[in-house]
Amino acid sequence: MSCLPYQMAENPDLYRYVISSNGAQITDCRNMTSVYQVPIPKGTALHLLESCRKERLGITAHISQENLMQ
Repeated sequence: MSCLPYQMAENPDLYRYVISSNGAQITDCRNMTSVYQVPIPKGTALHLLESCRKERLGITAHISQENLMQ
């Protein structure tokens, strides 16, 4: 299941397919199934987070309809 904006999920006749997550997710809105998904490998994500900490950069994430900021 993808994280679609409420308006898209509630109007499956308006949009058949939605490309989200910067192209890493394609969802079929008629049956709310993932057609295509490319998650970031855990090791890569952890490496990116550590690199951000070393550079003292802010970190934000959007997970399950929640925005997380550090």
